Amino acid sequence: NGALGEEVETLVQAVCKPNEVDKFRMFIGDLDKVVSLLLSLSSRLVRVESALDSLSPDASHHERLTLTEKKKLLLGQLGEAQELKEHVDRREQAVCQVLARCLTPEQLRDYSHFVKMKAALLVE
Repeated sequence: NGALGEEVETLVQAVCKPNEVDKFRMFIGDLDKVVSLLLSLSSRLVRVESALDSLSPDASHHERLTLTEKKKLLLGQLGEAQELKEHVDRREQAVCQVLARCLTPEQLRDYSHFVKMKAALLVE
């Protein structure tokens, strides 16, 4: 997907205005950051839930409370990160509309495939 990304970026640079190229680059950078944040928060939440599940019945109240607070905090942060992802998804539509004026339908399909695969590969 890296090669396709470089190809798409080179194409965008060649056929789009500088401000449109900047929007494209900013969107791709933000997509990377938000998906990485979601993955990080999700994995941290899984670890905290696992720690809570594996607490022995005689674990201290303080230990259980600490883990419960961490879980609550992570759930809140995960919700905020999901809102950021929704915002980035809306921006992707706006960037796609801009690129639709510059790229051929086939090139636009390559761009869309690149964006979908970028998020999917980050999840793996």
